Amino acid sequence: MKRYIGFTVVFVGAFIVLQQLSGALLMMLYTPNISAELYGNTGSTIFASEGIHSVSPLAIALLALVTAFGVTKLFGKRLSSN
Repeated sequence: MKRYIGFTVVFVGAFIVLQQLSGALLMMLYTPNISAELYGNTGSTIFASEGIHSVSPLAIALLALVTAFGVTKLFGKRLSSN
């Protein structure tokens, strides 16, 4: 039971960190359309997933899953060797 709790904690932590990093990266790569603001077209439409800059939440979850699995295996081996 202790392993499952540890895996869950590491998975949730890795998922949150990866989501934050992904959001920061997408914000850095975002280039706003200033010409639309200058000509009065200030619609509330936001295109969040444009081509290569979109990161799937499933991909982030899988990366967090692999990270959590690796961390729990590493700590499991260290604890069992002591």
